[in-house]
Amino acid sequence: MELDFVFKTKILFKSRKFLCDIVLALGFSGVVTEAVRKTLIWAFRYDTEEGVRAEACRAVTALQLKGDDIVQILQDRYLVETSDLVKQ
Repeated sequence: MELDFVFKTKILFKSRKFLCDIVLALGFSGVVTEAVRKTLIWAFRYDTEEGVRAEACRAVTALQLKGDDIVQILQDRYLVETSDLVKQ
């Protein structure tokens, strides 16, 4: 459900700032559901905009998402990440 929202948002609002704000809001919400978790993982792994990836990483930290999959995804992304903003 959340992923559908992100995809529709990308199509309707081509503003990357808006998408960053959505991901940031997910982090501040304090709500951890499987849909939120999947949305943040998707944004961190696959989004082309460094600002969205950075906000997704901050949201993962703010929500204190844990698990072997989270650790593996963060490590994998760090190896291929070219943006210093995201690496911080």
